[in-house]
Amino acid sequence: MRLHGVFGSDHKYANGGPLLEEPRNLHPKHVRYEVFGPAGSTVAINYMDENADAKGAHVTSLPWSVEFTMTPLTSALNVMAQGDSAVLGCRIYVNDELKDEYVARLPFAQTYCEVRNA
Repeated sequence: MRLHGVFGSDHKYANGGPLLEEPRNLHPKHVRYEVFGPAGSTVAINYMDENADAKGAHVTSLPWSVEFTMTPLTSALNVMAQGDSAVLGCRIYVNDELKDEYVARLPFAQTYCEVRNA
């Protein structure tokens, strides 16, 4: 009982440091998705954006691309496309470095590219 209040034992635990700031990306990464194939192909494209939201696009002219900067919400990168041509490909670039590429050669080709750890 004599040590009660000595060494701060009667105080609740406290951090004592400054308030935490919103997390920020100190080394932002630039991402580019590309879908390519014969000109005039009609293609349905699905991909994950910078906020990890599923997005879709319906295009009638290739090549197609979209670019964004990764955020703390971005965990995995992927793009999938299916078209009416016999050749269809996709690519994912991170900071202008090719991370994944796939070309499908089938009737009504479908292609898929993914980067799990950018």
